Amino acid sequence: MAAKDTITVFDQQGQPRELPRQEFLDKVLPKLLEAAWGNPDQLYQQIVFALENGLHDGVVKAAERLDELDGGAERGKVLLSATQFQTGQHDAAEATLRASLEKNGESAIAVVNLARMRQARGDVDGAQTLLSRALELDANQENALGWSCQLMQEAGGEEAVLEFLEDLSKGPGNWRATLWLAQQKLRTQDADRGIELLRGVMDLVARDPGALMGASADLGKAGKLNELVELVGPRFDERRHRPETGFNLMQAYAQLGRADEARQVHA
Repeated sequence: MAAKDTITVFDQQGQPRELPRQEFLDKVLPKLLEAAWGNPDQLYQQIVFALENGLHDGVVKAAERLDELDGGAERGKVLLSATQFQTGQHDAAEATLRASLEKNGESAIAVVNLARMRQARGDVDGAQTLLSRALELDANQENALGWSCQLMQEAGGEEAVLEFLEDLSKGPGNWRATLWLAQQKLRTQDADRGIELLRGVMDLVARDPGALMGASADLGKAGKLNELVELVGPRFDERRHRPETGFNLMQAYAQLGRADEARQVHA
């Protein structure tokens, strides 16, 4: 899928606006990185945002800086490896990742990224073995679960995916499989069941900014505005969560006629 011609940014009131992609890359992203250069957590967020929007060429130096600030810890190594891989430095990316595995031990994110690299080199069997290992390490790892669902879809269609998620969701703490089942229900004709599933995992979902954003979006698209403000409102923290989540919450309050609460989302 081709990258968008614009980048969505949010102002201090949580309102979205679109900037031309090249303008963001040339003028906005360098300033954001400069402002975060000495703060590893902020720098991490800016790099992730850039990678998600296909702006990997603009964050190579920033990823190297984060690795330096993190002192070789897994977060910096994994993000540096991902940046190297997306900019075509495949050998360097695999070397960075293997250095992290040697120093920091196995983790789902490191192992699934290594699986992607094996896949890119044509080692399909090796990639699938690593993918299975990543899910064993953490069944909630988003990339590992998403890739596994993709393979299930290719092998047996939507029914196979749902059966896989149902089985996985039975494991203790496997909240992401439950979330994805809930989202599938919200997108079909079984929204009430989706909401029931969400209620059981929302505290865990809220720990992941991307997951909370997805839940808020699907509740809104399903027209479940009361449930959106009930489940997302008390858990939303603008310091931790994505601005898109705040925007979805504001829209729900506004459409419910609760203007004062809408204004308080980014007060």
